[in-house]
Amino acid sequence: MSTDVLKFARPYLDWLIESDIQITDGPDTGGVRAWIDEETNEGAFIYSEITGYFITLAVHLSRYDDTRDWLGRAEQAAMWIRNVAMQESGAVLTRKYDRVVSGPPDPYSFENGLTAFFDCAMVGFGLTNLYEATGNHCWLETAENLGNFCLDAFQTPGGGERFAVYDTKKGAPLPPDDRWSGHWGSFELKGAMYMDSMHRLTGDDRYRQWTEETLAQALRTQVDHGRFGTNIDLSTTHLHPHNYTLEAMLYLAGRHNREDLLPVIKNAIDFSFDYCLPIDSLHFQAWSEHDRNEIKGLRSDVLAQSLRSHVAAELLDVVTVTARPEQIHVLLQLLESYRLDSGATSYGMDEYGTKSRHANAWCHFFATELNLLRGVAASGLEWKPTEIILT
Repeated sequence: MSTDVLKFARPYLDWLIESDIQITDGPDTGGVRAWIDEETNEGAFIYSEITGYFITLAVHLSRYDDTRDWLGRAEQAAMWIRNVAMQESGAVLTRKYDRVVSGPPDPYSFENGLTAFFDCAMVGFGLTNLYEATGNHCWLETAENLGNFCLDAFQTPGGGERFAVYDTKKGAPLPPDDRWSGHWGSFELKGAMYMDSMHRLTGDDRYRQWTEETLAQALRTQVDHGRFGTNIDLSTTHLHPHNYTLEAMLYLAGRHNREDLLPVIKNAIDFSFDYCLPIDSLHFQAWSEHDRNEIKGLRSDVLAQSLRSHVAAELLDVVTVTARPEQIHVLLQLLESYRLDSGATSYGMDEYGTKSRHANAWCHFFATELNLLRGVAASGLEWKPTEIILT
């Protein structure tokens, strides 16, 4: 085992263990919070999607770091999903609040019964990764229960229409809205990492069919400049879900030697860096044909995702990706500026122009994995495209 792989990621690991981002005692042991406000030391809601990300990341880290019990942490997180967040139907509820908070009620709180396909799929991918790492059939059985729910609840019979959100209390999907997370779009393709894993592990052809259909849908949303349109009329591209689509295509290209996806990947990466992340002008977390829909400023998750996609593409030998060493160097330094004294990663500028210095879980996960991939690339270790894992 080469510890050189961890040389870029190592500074990010202590916070994952030493902070309270993953709960370590009480009825919610294993669950992962969305963020921690380090000024008040209060943690946000426990987030099922992010707990799924944590499972995947912890399994990934266990391959390279034998000094910490990453698989034990991952299993604790999976137990919280199964015992607390998951309904008997297989639905995974979204956000659990363990104390009263001020402000308007969150429609995605456990009490309201909403579940999102994307969140379910990120949990599912964590479970399949955990099963493959441990051989514990409990996690595959849990993933199958979730998979059956996903295939039934988020689409009309025959797969004619798909929905991003399902109301478990009403037993019906929610109608789409224009916010990217509120309708079915190309970014839901990231669920293919879960569906593809389920097909590989179970042989159930429904998962393969879902992946093929969703990939075809996503390819139709790649429009001018190589961007994936993320609002309903495709005029706007939010870089966060744009990268979700790109991450899924990187996974499929690596897993299945899909050379036909390489030009799509190249064009999507070029859009990210040329239009949203130039080093000599303003940055955009959302680019749009309409000025009113542009979002200027950066979030660290968007920045880490874009850099991670670039490194993953290089590992997959997408030689057509435009070389941009100076730009990558500048953006890596910018990402480092989001680090807090605790070692955590702060969120950055939100869509309303407010800068948040909360210690954010998924921003930190994405940055950790970016630096892990950088270590893999620099180590010279043999790396197989089928090993690609992206939280």
